Amino acid sequence: MGAQPTKNYQAGTCPGAVFPAIPGKVHPATGGQTVQVQCPNPPKGVKPGQSFNFTATINGQNYSVTAPAGNQPGMPLAVNVPSNDHIVVSTLHCPPPGFKLLQSKNVIFGNTTLSFHGSSMIKGQNLMGEQAGPLMIDAQRQMTNQAAQLGCNAVLGVNYSVTNDSSGDRGHVKMVLVTATGTACVIGLDDSIAVEPSALSPTYASAPPPGY
Repeated sequence: MGAQPTKNYQAGTCPGAVFPAIPGKVHPATGGQTVQVQCPNPPKGVKPGQSFNFTATINGQNYSVTAPAGNQPGMPLAVNVPSNDHIVVSTLHCPPPGFKLLQSKNVIFGNTTLSFHGSSMIKGQNLMGEQAGPLMIDAQRQMTNQAAQLGCNAVLGVNYSVTNDSSGDRGHVKMVLVTATGTACVIGLDDSIAVEPSALSPTYASAPPPGY
């Protein structure tokens, strides 16, 4: 019997200059939800009741949380978690039709790694192929979480990279790494186009439309 497959996630923001927002333009709301976490014990050097920062993991994503003064271990704290459900993800380097670019921010990334033990070369290769799609979705989710934290509603110029390795334990240990990268952006309706906003709402399809 081999070891159970393990999956690891990572996401981040690449450092760099950020272009300022266009003056006078109201950015769309990014949305989000409020999640409760428990206040941990204060770190070494912090007296009971003093304010301190700690990292909370919510849905596989790390968030920086501030425990207010007068806190107690175990007390509930409200954390605003940005939503990534509304974020436009596109491999195009321009906004979708009817929209314009309001602000361009950092290059962001998200990656997912799956490691597992394959009993045979064919079985291992088949499993790596089957996991490529789900891992791309996981990597994209990590990336859009970063975009939401930056207050963005789109990621443009997205690129996906899939890497596999079978060199561990004489070829029995397989690893698949999927990375998604793109530029976090804020887009808004193009005022020069006379179209009802409802006509520009994105649609979500799990399958191609009829005829394709």
